[in-house]
Amino acid sequence: MNRKGFVVVALSGKFLSKHAKAESRCRVLLTSSLKSFTVGHTIVISRGLLDVLPDEGSLAMVLAHELGHIVLGHGLNTKYAFDDRMMFPDERSFRRLNLHRDEKEEVAADQKGMSLLANSRYEDQLNGAAIFLRALTSKSKDVPHLISPHLGNDLANEAGVRMAPLMDPKTSDGKNTLAAMPLGGRIKVDPMERSHSVGETCSGA
Repeated sequence: MNRKGFVVVALSGKFLSKHAKAESRCRVLLTSSLKSFTVGHTIVISRGLLDVLPDEGSLAMVLAHELGHIVLGHGLNTKYAFDDRMMFPDERSFRRLNLHRDEKEEVAADQKGMSLLANSRYEDQLNGAAIFLRALTSKSKDVPHLISPHLGNDLANEAGVRMAPLMDPKTSDGKNTLAAMPLGGRIKVDPMERSHSVGETCSGA
């Protein structure tokens, strides 16, 4: 991923994090499925989700939801604090780790995220996010593997879509606006680059 992309993630997260009065940092998971979740005060966003988000306001939407979890103190299952629960090969991580949250926490994080956005510089930059969510809702049944993460909660499922209040009819109708970028169209990863350089560049958020 180029440095400019990481700077956008870092600055967006830092601005919202400062407003939320909660320390946080960002890490990028190099997978194509659309996912984001928190581990403690660390926000993890997949390469796929960063690829398809149409603009910075959409990225702010994702970060605001995850910051909502942090501000509200939503933790993970404490079983992962025990060493014996983490004794498995790396390739089995997706099968053994369960980072799903219950629906009440997701709704609460949505509400907190909306509050953070309403009092931020992104308040008037959320049309792209609304259009992205509408497209995600209409296409969710066609791309189940893309939006069903191995870690964290689904962006959209039968119960609805994350940050649904942004789809208020008062927002833009989306004409002449790109709903999503193509996978692989924005983020480029050098296979010869050291893997830890990704985290180092993004850690400013």
